[in-house]
Amino acid sequence: MSTRQYLHGAMESAGGTAHVLFGGQRETAVARTLSGAGHPVILVTAYEVSPGPFLQVVRLPAVPPNQRAVLEAVVLQALVARTAERAGIDVEEFVFHHDDTKVPVL
Repeated sequence: MSTRQYLHGAMESAGGTAHVLFGGQRETAVARTLSGAGHPVILVTAYEVSPGPFLQVVRLPAVPPNQRAVLEAVVLQALVARTAERAGIDVEEFVFHHDDTKVPVL
């Protein structure tokens, strides 16, 4: 969701979870607010941001928006893969079985 929506909704009910934020100055401020309140935060940004006890920073190069979107997708895919690995989940396997949407194996 956009930072504006997050600031005026989801952030108020945040708790017991990690936050992954993508962006610049405004998102850095949100990341500092959340991490300052003890919430684990991963900030993906092209800005120089110092990490903290609850703030991890993934620094991307400053590139045009279309290239940034690709880099952000790579970071998110790596995060999902690592999270699945730590949870003992094969990222390539389905969690739920749906009889009506799968093609039978021949």
